[in-house]
Formats: sequence, structure tokens, C-alpha cells
Amino acid sequence: MPNWACGFVSITGTKPNVEKFVGRFIHDEGVDSDIPKHLYFARSFTNDSQQSVLDAVETAFHGSSVESERTFDMSVDFAWSAYSCLIDGYPQGDPDHCITLAAACAEDKVSAEIRTEEGGIGFDEYISCDKQGALTSNCTDLLPYKCKNCGAITSIASFTDEDEVECYECGEVGLDPDFIT
Repeated sequence: MPNWACGFVSITGTKPNVEKFVGRFIHDEGVDSDIPKHLYFARSFTNDSQQSVLDAVETAFHGSSVESERTFDMSVDFAWSAYSCLIDGYPQGDPDHCITLAAACAEDKVSAEIRTEEGGIGFDEYISCDKQGALTSNCTDLLPYKCKNCGAITSIASFTDEDEVECYECGEVGLDPDFIT
């Protein structure tokens, strides 16, 4: 059983292009097999049905023209890491079915930003890719923080607001910003 890198993806593009891109994630029903030769993202899962994701895209683009661009956000879970599922690792293991993030962004004409947190090994990721497939990837260790109330130590992602984190030990909200080194 893999550890899970959980996070969110922000996709910017036109509605038809965003719809194609979100169809590359594995939904509750599997992958979108209605599209001939449709390549999908390896081990990259949304916990929503394909229809509910498409409904959310519809809502995000409501009232916009076909050529206008908007940003759509969705939650995604990656087996091990987003990097190994989208950039280097799993996609190369099954090139007849899987696609890399760079190839998908270029093909679908969207840009994407991905942030994940993997608590088992203790890292977070930031990955971005533009419409031409130019990729940026950064992985850092989770940062240890101390609860302001009880002093319990917890680790959080660099993009998490420490003032909104609930302590696993005492239930109080807010961590000491002077993290332990």
C-alpha cells in the first residue's frame, strides 16, 4: 500500500480544455474511456465522480464565453508523490496508457499548479507546468511546528497556514510560527 501525496490542482484554460485535462485523472468510475487513445495520469485519483467534477467545471465557467480562460481547482490524491505519477516514474512504465504532466498541459493547452502534502515520509511538493509544457518541480520536507497550547510537535506543509491547523493532541487551533530546527 503506497503512501499518499494529497493536495490540489489548479488548472487554467478554456472550459473545453480544462474538461479534457480533468478527464485524465482517475475518477470513481475509472478513467474516461470514451475518448479514443485517451491517455490518463498514472495513479492520480480524485475522490469524486467524473460527472461531479464536470459539473464543478461547468459552475466555475458559468457565464463565460467559450474562448475565455478561468482557473478551476480540484482535490487529487497521488500514489507516493505527484512527481512519480506525473513527471518521472509511472508514466514511462505504461506509455500506451499514461501521459506526463508536461505532455498533457501542452496537448490540452492548459497550465497547472499542484501542491501536495505526504505525511508518511514527510514532504510537500509544488509543481507547475505552463501551456507549452515547461515544468517546474520542488519538493521540501514538512516543517515541524509546536502547538501554542500544549507544546505537541506536528509537521505541516510549507503552504499550510499554521494559524488554522488544529493540534492533534489537544484540539486547539494555532501553531507556534517559531518552528523547531
